[in-house]
Amino acid sequence: MSCSKCGLGLFINASHQAWLNLSANTANGISIQINANPGFPGITISKGASSLFFALPTGGAVKYMQWGTTQDYIAVLTIQGGAGLNSRTVVLINTSGTTLTSSPAVIFVNEISSVPLPFIDTCPGDGSIILVGSPDSFTPNQWNNLQLLKAETGAVLVSAGTRPAIPQINGNITATHAEIRNGTMVVTSVLLPAGKSLISPAPLTFTDAVIGVGVNPALATSTKQVTIKNTGINCMTVNNIVNTTHYSVVPGSSSKPFPVTLQVGEDFHFDVLFNPGSIGTFNEDLVINPAPGLGDTVIHCRGAARAPHLTLSFNSPVVFGNVPLGNSTQKTLTITNIGEADITINFPPPTAGSPYQWTAPSGLAAVIHPTLSIPIVITFTPTTEGSDNRTISFASNALNSPHSVLFSGSGCVPNAKINFPNTGPVNLGNVQRGFRTVRMFKVKNIGDGTLLFNAQIVPTVTANPASVADAALFGLLLDNTTSVIAPLSAFPSQQSINPVNACGAIATGSGEFIFGISFFGNDVPRTVNANLEIFGHNDTTAGIQPSFIINLTAAITNPMSIDAELVIDRSGSMADSSGMRKKIDVATDAAKLFVALSRPDVDDRLGLVSFDDELFTIVKSIQDITSVSQIAIGNAINPVSPDFVPRMGTSIAGGVMVAEKNIRTTPRAVAPALLNKVIVVLTDGSDNRP
Repeated sequence: MSCSKCGLGLFINASHQAWLNLSANTANGISIQINANPGFPGITISKGASSLFFALPTGGAVKYMQWGTTQDYIAVLTIQGGAGLNSRTVVLINTSGTTLTSSPAVIFVNEISSVPLPFIDTCPGDGSIILVGSPDSFTPNQWNNLQLLKAETGAVLVSAGTRPAIPQINGNITATHAEIRNGTMVVTSVLLPAGKSLISPAPLTFTDAVIGVGVNPALATSTKQVTIKNTGINCMTVNNIVNTTHYSVVPGSSSKPFPVTLQVGEDFHFDVLFNPGSIGTFNEDLVINPAPGLGDTVIHCRGAARAPHLTLSFNSPVVFGNVPLGNSTQKTLTITNIGEADITINFPPPTAGSPYQWTAPSGLAAVIHPTLSIPIVITFTPTTEGSDNRTISFASNALNSPHSVLFSGSGCVPNAKINFPNTGPVNLGNVQRGFRTVRMFKVKNIGDGTLLFNAQIVPTVTANPASVADAALFGLLLDNTTSVIAPLSAFPSQQSINPVNACGAIATGSGEFIFGISFFGNDVPRTVNANLEIFGHNDTTAGIQPSFIINLTAAITNPMSIDAELVIDRSGSMADSSGMRKKIDVATDAAKLFVALSRPDVDDRLGLVSFDDELFTIVKSIQDITSVSQIAIGNAINPVSPDFVPRMGTSIAGGVMVAEKNIRTTPRAVAPALLNKVIVVLTDGSDNRP
């Protein structure tokens, strides 16, 4: 967009009849070509690759007018042909950009051919404001549609409607207004198009400057960016910004070099430096030169300068933890200057004989510059068992002096302490003959050293055969590697429990150890007792007993006969992974354990079925569980056997129905008084067939 720069005085009206229809090329790159070709008669106006075409109406005319300092402004008049009244249309061409654009019609009238053509008068100077009008067909010496327009866009500045042409209609530019005059009388006027400045942010508020000895120079000043935007309807020029005593434009910070000419809607920014030099409040205005005709004329600057903040930070408490007697440990006390100027500290020397020792910095006094720290290495050497907490004070010129630091440590001798949440008896409950059960037992270490202990099952009466036999029904499950069908009578070695809180560098842990106590009801119905002995521990607490006896008890009850069917899924999805193993491997291992835990020779029966969605195989028909058949059924469960190789889809209902039929069609010779029937399905649950 070009700037409007009209000169003072009356408009140039020598162009009343200066409508042309001759081809022309101008120095600013505008080409106007009259095309007389019968196929496409008219006017083509072009600039570079952009062009506009105005067709010649049949029997009519198309003309143009060009004006301005560099002939930047063009108007095109189209006159329709024919008898009687015909339309006359005037549009303005915007040539300021790379693409030519046409305004809406600025004049549209219907006149007879004998009436003079519309006129365009231009302001002195660059011709950027024009006065337009058209003669009246029926009233001599009268002008219609009188308007002042912006030549570039056709925007209406002011309108005077219809006025007599006598004495004379003309435009005029004063220092502040554009006028339509009739002779010397002002008919109407409007403020000249002007730029309008908008400053943001307003006011320009600066971060407090910090003034004082030892202050980082970067804190003594501050800068803020300010933006000036032209929100008016004409260009605006800023030659420079007038600095004040404490505020100035930072050289080289402007996004556009001074002097700056801003088109409508354009902005630029620059930095302002606040440099107070002393403590106080500074409210000053930077003047825009020249002062914009509209909008903000000064930049309001608001700032203050103050004394520095003096602030320390340090890590307190300094915790040393449990330290074995005769040993030492070190921790670092770090004192940091988080203020805005140098801070001097006076840290005292340690007390003679204290378990806490250090070397005071720089002979008791030290200067800490802003953002920097002084480390003080503290050594803790306990001489007695137990807590030893001490508070040390030091002075500085910072806020909240004197400052207190807590040193916290404890001298210790590693001691393991054994504890039993359940001191017995441990009741394993009622167990049908031939079945097994497990209870968990916990040993705790509530000391600060590593606890060692051992455990074993012992008879309640030593060397008594019956008591020894009872004890043999109990066992220990050390971890997940111990089989429930082959429990231990004693741990193979001492077990260890790391403390929750250790003395010194001893490893820490949960402070507890959990193991299983199993019972196998493999005898006639009765109550069975044995003892769990915890021995071989290293708890040295005064008065502690060398071993502990926890009574174990269980009751064997009469067995109830069972008919059981194991139904194992061998569909294709059982070949998928389950952790580190395949699903079929997990299922067959579980089935083997079920068989191993079944009761031989007590009138129980067991069958085995595998299934997918096509084959439902009775691997082992339901049969009495004996010591021989138990082994055979277990051996039949093999993941590489054709009966268990994963294939096809899944029909859980089909497998269950085959198992149920196997029980129903294989009756016992003699029905027991009490009988439990159970079908155990081992599957991944992905049933995809009815």
